[in-house]
Amino acid sequence: MKKNLPIKTRFWSHVTKGNNNDCWEWFGAHDHFGYGHLKILGKLVSSHRLSWVLHKGKIPLNMCVLHRCDNPKCINPDHLFLGTKKDNNLDKETKGRANHAFGNRHGRYVSPWDSRGEKNSNAILTKKQVIMVREMAKKGYSIALLSRKLSVSEGCLRNIVKRRTWKHLKN
Repeated sequence: MKKNLPIKTRFWSHVTKGNNNDCWEWFGAHDHFGYGHLKILGKLVSSHRLSWVLHKGKIPLNMCVLHRCDNPKCINPDHLFLGTKKDNNLDKETKGRANHAFGNRHGRYVSPWDSRGEKNSNAILTKKQVIMVREMAKKGYSIALLSRKLSVSEGCLRNIVKRRTWKHLKN
C-alpha cells in the first residue's frame, strides 16, 4: 500500500466492515495487545483512535478511546466511547484485564491477557493441529513427515512436541 494515498483510503484498506452491530476488525499492523495502528506523518496512530476522529471528530486532550465490545481489533465507532485514564483502568478492571503482570518471559513481564495459541497473531497452527502433532509424535511419526504435511518448519514442530511453545495446552 502506498503511503501517499489519502489517510481514509489507507485506513479503510485495513478494515473488515460488517453491519453496524458487528465489530469492524482491523487487519493491518498491530501491537502485542492486538490494537491496530497506522503510520501517519511518521507517527503511529491507534486504529480505534483514528476511527473515532474520522467518524466523530477530535479527541479531547487527556481522553482515551475505549471499547464497549472489549475487542482491541474493533474500530466500529458505535463500539467506541471516550473516557479518562481512570475510566480506562476501571473498565479494564471490571472486564478482568487489569494490568497485573505475572511471570517473566525472557526479561519481560507477561500480562494475563497476552495472546496464546490461535489468538497470537504469529500462530501458524490451530489448537486442533497442535494436539494432532503431539499425538502423532507420541505414536512415532517423524517430525520431518509432519513438517511436510503441515507446511511448517521442523523446528516449529519440535518446539511444540517438546512443549517450548503452546505450553498452555495440557494434552
